[in-house]
Amino acid sequence: MARIVPALLMPVASGTVEKLQSLRWFGSKSKTIETFELLDYGEVQSGGDEFLLLFLRLSYAQGGTDDYFVPLSISGQRRAPAAPLFFSVEHEGSSLWFEDALYSSSFLKFVSSLLFSNSALKMQRGTIKGESTSLMVSSPRAQEVYVVSTEQSNTSVVIDGSSIYKSYRKIEPGENPDYEIPSRLAFSSGFRNVPGPLGRLEYRDDRRYTIGSLSQFVENEGDCWTYFTRSLGAFLANAGTGKTDLDDESRSLSCLGLVRKLGKLTSSLHNALASLKADGEFTPVAVTSQDTSKWADDYCSLVADTLALVRKKFTGMEPGIARLAGELSSSEKELLGAAGIVRRLDSGRMHKIRIHGDYHLGQVLKAGDQFYIIDFEGEPMRSLGYRRSRHCALRDVSGMLRSLDYAISFAERKIGSGWPDSGPGVRWRSRASSAFLESYWSAYSPVIQYLPESFEGMIGLVRFFTLEKAVYELRYEMNNRPSWVDIPMRAIRLLVAEPGEQRLNNDFN
Repeated sequence: MARIVPALLMPVASGTVEKLQSLRWFGSKSKTIETFELLDYGEVQSGGDEFLLLFLRLSYAQGGTDDYFVPLSISGQRRAPAAPLFFSVEHEGSSLWFEDALYSSSFLKFVSSLLFSNSALKMQRGTIKGESTSLMVSSPRAQEVYVVSTEQSNTSVVIDGSSIYKSYRKIEPGENPDYEIPSRLAFSSGFRNVPGPLGRLEYRDDRRYTIGSLSQFVENEGDCWTYFTRSLGAFLANAGTGKTDLDDESRSLSCLGLVRKLGKLTSSLHNALASLKADGEFTPVAVTSQDTSKWADDYCSLVADTLALVRKKFTGMEPGIARLAGELSSSEKELLGAAGIVRRLDSGRMHKIRIHGDYHLGQVLKAGDQFYIIDFEGEPMRSLGYRRSRHCALRDVSGMLRSLDYAISFAERKIGSGWPDSGPGVRWRSRASSAFLESYWSAYSPVIQYLPESFEGMIGLVRFFTLEKAVYELRYEMNNRPSWVDIPMRAIRLLVAEPGEQRLNNDFN
C-alpha cells in the first residue's frame, strides 16, 4: 500500500468534509460548511492495515468553527460495508478507499495497545498519547468488535464483549467530563453505578484534547429508554382495552416502580458528586445572587433565540405544528416571566456541584435489578467549558423528568393515541413525576447542601429548570429532528398554560 503523500492529503480531507454533514454524529447539520483546514494528521500501520488520522477545522457560512477528529482506514477496496463514512480517491491510476477506522478491528487493537502501554504516537505537529488506569490489567485483543448503533454525537465500539471504546468526534481543548466524572466517581467516592474507566486517548499540541476513552463494558438489557418505551407501549395498549392498570408500582418491573429506583439512584449520584469537596474542579461552590441572575438571563436568551427560530422555521408548515408555533410565539411574555422563579431564589446555604449534564433515560443502562449511568459528556450543543461547570443538581432532575415525558409521548405515538387531554398517558406522566421527585428527595443525604431547604422549594426550582430544558429541546429538535418538535412544544404549552405563570410561581412559593 502506498503511503499517504502530500498530494493526496487535500483530496482525502475534501472527501471527508463532503461526507460529514450526512453522518449521524455531525453536530452542525443546519449550518453550511464554508471552508476547512487540515490541522494535523498522522499515519498508523497495525495488523497489516494502514490508517490515516485527521484533525480538521470546519468554518461555517453562519460563523464559528468546529474541530473534528476523523480516523480513516485505507485500502484498495471497500472492506467495511456498514461504515457510513466512506469514499474513494484516485491515486496513480487506481482507487484508494477511505473508511471510518472505528469499523476496523486492527485499528481498535492498535488503540487498546496504545492505552495499555501508555504509549505515544507522533503526528505531523502534535502527539497522540495513551493513558490507562489501574482497572486496565490487560490490553483487549480486539478479535470481536461492533459499533453501537444508538450513539448520537460520537461513536462507541464494544471490544470483545468486555470493554467499550468511545471516539469523540467533535473535540475541544480541556478535560472531557465523559472521562473525568466517571474517573472521580470510581476512584474518589463510594458510587459504583458507573462503568469502570480503563483509559483515555489524548491529542496534545500546545493544549490537550480528549479524543477517545475506554471503559468496562457492563452486560445489560439495553438502556432505560428502550425498556420504558416498550413497556409503556404495552401498558397504553392494554389500558385502552379497559384492563387493569399494568403499570402498578407493586410489580417489580413496572415503569413506575423503576422510576422510584431512578429517583434514588439520581440522588445517590448527586450525593457522591457533592462529597468531592476537596477535589479541585469538583469542589462544591455556594450559589450566589450572581449565579441566579445568570441562570435567569441565560434562560431568557434561550427563550428569545428559540422563539426567533420557531418564527423563522414554522411559517407555512404543517397546520398542527404551525398552530403550536403560533401559541408559543404569543406566549413569549409568560415564558420570560418564569425567570422570576430563579431570580427570587434565596439560595441560603445551597451549593452548585458537578452534574451529569445530559441526563435522560437513554443514559441509564438496565442490568437486571441494577442501573448504570453512562455518557457524562453533557449536552452536545453546549461548550466544553459550560459542560465542565458546576450547576444546580436539579438540571439533571429536570432532564430525567423531560425524558419520562418523551417516553410516554413516544409510546402514545407508536400506538396512535396522539396527545389526549386525559387518559392513561396523562395520568402516568403525573404519577411518574411525583414518584421520581419523592424518591429523589427521600434519598437526599448530602455531605454539603445542594438543594433548597424544603421539598416545596425544590419543586418550584424543578419547574423552572424543566421549562428551560423543554425550550432547549425545542431548539435541538428544530435543528436535528423536526418531526419531534411537537413534544417539547406541547410540554412548554402545558407549563405556561392557565393558571400559567401564577401556577409556576405558586409552586415555587
